[in-house]
Amino acid sequence: MPAGTRAFRVFVSSTFQDLVVEREALHRDVFPRLRTLCAGLGASFRPIDLRWGVSDAAALDQRTVTICLDEARRCATTPGPNFLVLVGDRYGWQPAPPRIPAGPFAALLPGLTAGAAEELHRWYARDDNAVPPEHLLRSRRGAAPGDRWDEVEERLRAAVGAHVSMTEWEVRSALAAAPGAPGMYAFLRDTPDRGDPALDGFRALLHNSLPADRARTYDGADIARFCDDVYETMAAAVRTELCDGGTPDTAERERQAHQDFGQERGAHFTGRAGVLREVRAAAPDRPVLVTGPPGVGKTALLAELARRSRRDRPDVRTVVRFIGATPRSSDPRTLRQDLWQELGGGTGPAPADPDAWAGALAAEPTLLVLDALDQLSVPDVGWLPEDLPAGVRIVLSTRIGDDAEPPAGYPRTATVTVPAMSAAEGGELLERWLHAARRTLRPDQRDAVLAAFAVHRRPLHLRLAYEEARRWPSSLRVPEGRIADDVPGIAGQMLDRLESEHGAHRVGSALSHLAAARAGLSEDELLDLLSRDPAVLAEVAEQARHAPAVRQRLPPVLWALLFVDLEPYLSEYQAGDVPLYGFYHRQLADVVRERYGTGPGRHRDLARYFGEEPLWLGEGRPHLRKVSELPYQQAYGECWPELYATLTDMDFLAAKAAVPDGVHDLERDLDLAVERWPA
Repeated sequence: MPAGTRAFRVFVSSTFQDLVVEREALHRDVFPRLRTLCAGLGASFRPIDLRWGVSDAAALDQRTVTICLDEARRCATTPGPNFLVLVGDRYGWQPAPPRIPAGPFAALLPGLTAGAAEELHRWYARDDNAVPPEHLLRSRRGAAPGDRWDEVEERLRAAVGAHVSMTEWEVRSALAAAPGAPGMYAFLRDTPDRGDPALDGFRALLHNSLPADRARTYDGADIARFCDDVYETMAAAVRTELCDGGTPDTAERERQAHQDFGQERGAHFTGRAGVLREVRAAAPDRPVLVTGPPGVGKTALLAELARRSRRDRPDVRTVVRFIGATPRSSDPRTLRQDLWQELGGGTGPAPADPDAWAGALAAEPTLLVLDALDQLSVPDVGWLPEDLPAGVRIVLSTRIGDDAEPPAGYPRTATVTVPAMSAAEGGELLERWLHAARRTLRPDQRDAVLAAFAVHRRPLHLRLAYEEARRWPSSLRVPEGRIADDVPGIAGQMLDRLESEHGAHRVGSALSHLAAARAGLSEDELLDLLSRDPAVLAEVAEQARHAPAVRQRLPPVLWALLFVDLEPYLSEYQAGDVPLYGFYHRQLADVVRERYGTGPGRHRDLARYFGEEPLWLGEGRPHLRKVSELPYQQAYGECWPELYATLTDMDFLAAKAAVPDGVHDLERDLDLAVERWPA
């Protein structure tokens, strides 16, 4: 398994009515055991069962098929096991396609009766914003009172020749996304005399696509044996995957995390030729400090500088840290320690003497890039040299504003201010994003986006506007004021949309917990926290379709569907072997805090959650997430007796000391406790 990717997302695909017993048995007897197994091995297990999770609203809006196929493809490309298909006595629902490319749609029409062609046009709306254009199945919300959808869908299927079941469609999507489907496992009920050619063909597809040990028959009368077979098969695959490949050390993981972050932020970099020249032309004997207001594009600029250095000057050692992208980069001590090790200074404590750093930097031609100094927990970079040796360049960045000061003890820099992005650059950047998404906009829609962007000309605002606009069909008329002209406004509009699609409580609970976390949250942690929120449970109960009998924990699909829409606004990084998520940009976190609140109550939720987690995991491993988050949440949750008990618990202190940099982190916990303890 690739380092840091210790999460198994298993898509569960089957018909519904004839496999209710098997599905409920899996949720009750198999998936909890697999989750326990994975937790003991430092991994997580998430079954994605869309038979509970696709809301009635999504079904009315004809999004069921798209949601299922997107999630099937997404799971198929993750480490296996990643796909579990059950086949019973029924071939299953054969949906009308949610979209038809314009060319094939036009080719259908000459072969249809006038009535069938008219009905096809009534239910499929052309979208010229898709590249190439396509026809989209309309929402059922505005259907005529006499329309029975099952009858309409049958006529549409006949007109377009759609006779593939949803289950087979999911399987074919997974096979296309990951040829050979190495993570797919099929269990086919032994059902003689089926008499359904379509079902026989589907079973043959599975047997022909998968090796015999991954396409197995079972006796539907022996559910206990079925459960044991599924568990043993999936457990063996989990163990094999987790043993495949080594785990990089902390330094290598940190270096790779920042390289990945830079590639993500620098993707589609556009323009900025003037400010790039200004940075390169700045005095070579001192660091360059890049400044500018939030959202103006400083991080993308520094990511591009690093990319060009690696491309154009392979003889130059390029060392990059995007402060705040990982927990280690936010802490001055671990930041220095990691940089010192990467510069060849060894694994011991990093010095505070600028001359020592000058010597390490000068060992070979070096470009050191430190982005977002304002996100350091203690804004002090006085350990860096002010007078740079020949062959050494240092580029720093910080935001300017009412609450952002230049880094303490570091006055001697050549300062470059990033200006607002030009209108032409904004238009080009928007087109690049749309092209990558295979989308376009009508001229008036594009003008509306760029008019809102023109007020402040911040790339972050344009990115948020793009994320909304790429969803627009060509038929949409954009009313005046549809796009807010600043980041808080457009972020609020994004949250309005998410709440309408997923539920206000689910969105608010997930994001406010994320904003209150010390160092982000994992998907499992977010799902657990949502499962403990009574308002979320009540909301989900209203929306749930085909809920399984056992509900000890919300199904992962309910987080997975929200995560798909949140993903453009989140960043991922690693804490040990656990992938954590935080906000893509600090301004988004600020909007979330303002809208949903992250006061003591939310911190107490997190303190209770982490307090109930075990202190030690399998094989004597300390629970990294618990020892990191618990004192912080107790301090901000004003849980004073609990905080005192935690920081004087010898077992907790032993676990804290057993994690990398745990002793230093404990010093921070004690400092925070002293700082926040009531007088």
